[in-house]
Amino acid sequence: MKSSINKVILSVATLLAAPAAAQDPEIPRFEDVTVETVRPDGVPRAERAGPGQVILRHASRLPSPPNGTELAKLDELARPLVYKLAALRTPPKPYRQDPMVFKGHASWLSARADGASPLLVTSSSWLDGADSVFILPPDPRQPRGGVQGGSVSAKFVSFETSRPGQEARDLLARKGELVELVVVRRDAQRNLALLAPKEAGALERPARGLTLFPFRERPIAHLFGVSPAASTLLSHAQLAGRPAHPGLQYYLSSTFSALFGAPLVSTEGEVLTITAGLDPDRPGVSLVVPPGSLSAFVAGVQGVTDPNAEIPEKLGEERDTLPPIQ
Repeated sequence: MKSSINKVILSVATLLAAPAAAQDPEIPRFEDVTVETVRPDGVPRAERAGPGQVILRHASRLPSPPNGTELAKLDELARPLVYKLAALRTPPKPYRQDPMVFKGHASWLSARADGASPLLVTSSSWLDGADSVFILPPDPRQPRGGVQGGSVSAKFVSFETSRPGQEARDLLARKGELVELVVVRRDAQRNLALLAPKEAGALERPARGLTLFPFRERPIAHLFGVSPAASTLLSHAQLAGRPAHPGLQYYLSSTFSALFGAPLVSTEGEVLTITAGLDPDRPGVSLVVPPGSLSAFVAGVQGVTDPNAEIPEKLGEERDTLPPIQ
């Protein structure tokens, strides 16, 4: 076995075809070749980056958990834009004809990048048959800036097991003090509804709402559920695949189980989806509206291009629009 290796060193880096070189004398020609003899131990060894080097190289790009300042900022942003609602519904006969109280949420959402002209949106199924819907005042005892780690306690209410209580009577007695809402647009296929005050001027629309998370542009690193009805406004949340029930394949699942219209947001306050109910096969797991459906609904009502549309809309295309809330 030879103890040396012939290494060919090319004096010209760019290889050109001979006819082209012959036509242009200024182009360097592939003529000079130098042969150098080196020993095997003189050849430099290739070094491979170990796992630790690879991890450290990309560690600065990994998203870090939000700190206390960021959580306080998110709390301050979302608190005035997410409402706690109460819907009163009279049970069908032969049940006792006293209204029952169902709790839910509504959020000011906008498909515009600057959050302008927001719409008050909730899931629609929980409002089926509702006699009236009210905005409940915020609980002053709810701490600011905190985050709840576990799931929010929630349960279904049925006509068979529930009994009318003092809460319904108290709400009816305070009806004149509360803002009453009505459904002005319902999309049963997407399970989404647009709300507006029953009386003009009873509710002032904010200048900016929560924007929609651009899920086609980047992944979401940290997800938080927002509920004024929970012990803290913010709760850690995760998406949990799809429900097993064949009749619920439209929905996604989430560990955030605050019922009906509660938004799931990024650290920056961008809304990914809202809750629509509980998964009957998995305790503590909620059903959420697919993000694409929420984005399409809000953008369609606002009459703007869907920021998460898979196929961009054509200019001049007629869109589903509503007059602004006065």
